[in-house]
Amino acid sequence: MIKGNYIALSTGHVKEEDFELLEGLSGEENIGWSVGNYEEGAFVSFTQDDTEDFFDDVEAHGFSAPFVNVLKFAVKNNCHLVQFDCDADKYSELEIFDW
Repeated sequence: MIKGNYIALSTGHVKEEDFELLEGLSGEENIGWSVGNYEEGAFVSFTQDDTEDFFDDVEAHGFSAPFVNVLKFAVKNNCHLVQFDCDADKYSELEIFDW
């Protein structure tokens, strides 16, 4: 059971390469997080606190700095569940990618 807040973000905040990495992780527990993909996006849940070690691990697994910034944005907003959806809102605080 997941307790807490979640944030819905546009898939436009994720580089195409990062989204492809997420698709490869679907259904697996990886580096302390879970990924579930669906046709229009993906859910990412994690339990780590705002620690640089966790973010460094995410980058070490091939994810870009902008993707790590999205996770930091979620943590800053007290969220450990992120829904990336093609129809979700875009936030001016985050980079936007056109793919």
